[in-house]
Amino acid sequence: MKVLIANRAEISERIQRSIPNNKVIYTYSDRSLPFVKNAKNKQEVSSYLAIDEILEASKDCEAIHPGYGFLSESAEFAEAVQKAGLVFIGPTPEQMRMFGEKIKAKEIAVSKKVPSLEQIIIGSQVPDISSFIKKHGFPLLIKASGGGGGRGMRVVRAESEIESAITSASKEAKSFFNNPDVFIEPYLENPRHIEVQIIGDKFGDIRVLGSRECSIQRRHQKIIEEAPPILDDKILSNIQNEALKLFSEYHGLATVEFLLEGDKFYFLEVNTRLQVEHPVTEEVTGLDLVLLQYQVASGKKLKDILPKEVKTKGHSIEARVCAEDKNFFPSSGYLREFLIPEGVRVDSGYRAGNYVSTDYDSMMAKVIVHEENREKAILRMLEALDKFLILGVETNLPVLYQVTESREFKKPYNVRFLDSFKLKELVPGNILHRSAVSHVLYGKGEVEEENLAPKVEATSHIASEGDIFSPLPGVISKVLVKKGEKVKAGETLLVLESMKMEHPIKALFDGEVKEVLVSQGTTVQKGALLVKVL
Repeated sequence: MKVLIANRAEISERIQRSIPNNKVIYTYSDRSLPFVKNAKNKQEVSSYLAIDEILEASKDCEAIHPGYGFLSESAEFAEAVQKAGLVFIGPTPEQMRMFGEKIKAKEIAVSKKVPSLEQIIIGSQVPDISSFIKKHGFPLLIKASGGGGGRGMRVVRAESEIESAITSASKEAKSFFNNPDVFIEPYLENPRHIEVQIIGDKFGDIRVLGSRECSIQRRHQKIIEEAPPILDDKILSNIQNEALKLFSEYHGLATVEFLLEGDKFYFLEVNTRLQVEHPVTEEVTGLDLVLLQYQVASGKKLKDILPKEVKTKGHSIEARVCAEDKNFFPSSGYLREFLIPEGVRVDSGYRAGNYVSTDYDSMMAKVIVHEENREKAILRMLEALDKFLILGVETNLPVLYQVTESREFKKPYNVRFLDSFKLKELVPGNILHRSAVSHVLYGKGEVEEENLAPKVEATSHIASEGDIFSPLPGVISKVLVKKGEKVKAGETLLVLESMKMEHPIKALFDGEVKEVLVSQGTTVQKGALLVKVL
């Protein structure tokens, strides 16, 4: 089958490697990226969410692979693909609807007696949750039904916070997933994030391909993943068996995610697509998950394409290299250098000379290592991160390096890891300052370069005399105040959207708005003056 790859950057390149008979789509802003440059057959679209344009581009194809993100978990898209007479490389629209909304997925888990946290569904009005609070206490978690990646998620630690948290979570969920539904459940303070990789064929055969640990997260988004998890064999076997109970029939890949605290685990969600972290499973099993997706969609039986028993060998770690500063705020700019380490797997969508924008997720590359044991894998990762050189944008390479080399990482850890982890102060760190000389530090290596770009004095939220600056590049999505208006400390003045996430810009003291220098739709750079409050 000729396959249209309905995605971009790193994952488009990854799919191209496993399915050479392909065609790619791209947007105008992505036209210079390698996944477009290296493609023999390609077509421009206005957006990776433009279903009609994607279907138009697929007219000389027989199937569509959605990658991850964008339309990969859209039952509407899968249905449209099928109606166009094409094969959707993924589960059926019905299966996507069954598991795609977290509320419905949780109901399925409860019905099949898979351990789950109790939840309350939030409709147009907030129900009386006093008995729920009395039973579970605080903190509670408000979560979007139709999404993931930490978007539409809020932690609530007091009753007074509930209403505003529900409102903001629902708005973000509506904006990002076109689904405002949210639910409340108990918030586990120190869980581990364990996931099980499932695959099913069109003949009712469903298998486990392994498990992963994904507990190193920022903003509820993973940045370091491992396979297999360092976990008691009995507990891991129990988790995998519970994951299998969810499926009576299913074809394609699915990832079942659990929260583990002590020896108790709870169902979290099902992702009905290829995961970002799939390479660590590939490394320890020797399987090509993208090829398996293609084969299952083509009607192959698992018994004909998989060994009787899928075994894991050694240990694999993946680190996501992102364009963001030490506070995990997105960074953008032209990549003046992009030198990847040799001798390890690097899945990347960028090269030197490319522009990293704030229109998409901040991930630029994934570094994947595989060794005979975890200790050697850690050493290999440190060596790789130390040799990864990126100039032109701020990156999280120092964070990845320091986490990987830390004592805490060598012991069992949980999703709160980064909350208490003390980053060493890098002077000037992995920050490409717009001054006469830039001094960039990655791991143990140092690089100096000339950079005559004008200096940006302000890079923080607020400076002296009431000037409020943009903490990161992006687009102003809302302006909530006007000149002459009185504001209170903590009041949101405007909302900045960057990397598909909303960042409220708030007043840090009581005062009067003297000037608003931006309007809705204005594109701003990090350090741009937004509002004057005196």
